[in-house]
Amino acid sequence: MRAWYARHGPDAVNGGTSYPGYCKWLSAGCPMENVSKSKFRGAVAWLIWGGDAAYKWLKTQRIRKLLAKHFPNRKQASVKNNLNNNCK
Repeated sequence: MRAWYARHGPDAVNGGTSYPGYCKWLSAGCPMENVSKSKFRGAVAWLIWGGDAAYKWLKTQRIRKLLAKHFPNRKQASVKNNLNNNCK
């Protein structure tokens, strides 16, 4: 899960691939009908993986400590919550 957010979330290079799509979907008014299946695929992926709530959970100190304990050689993610508050 952490690896997915590292590639697709706001911590990834250029804001990732799924999070910007999610922001576009929100700014479009969260359309649910008559939408091209590929137009908002980033939004679908972001939501399937748990969205903002899962991203914030991964940033908690408790989870960061568990990851450090069980995966000491992993690349450290940013402590900062990089969710774009303007996205909502």
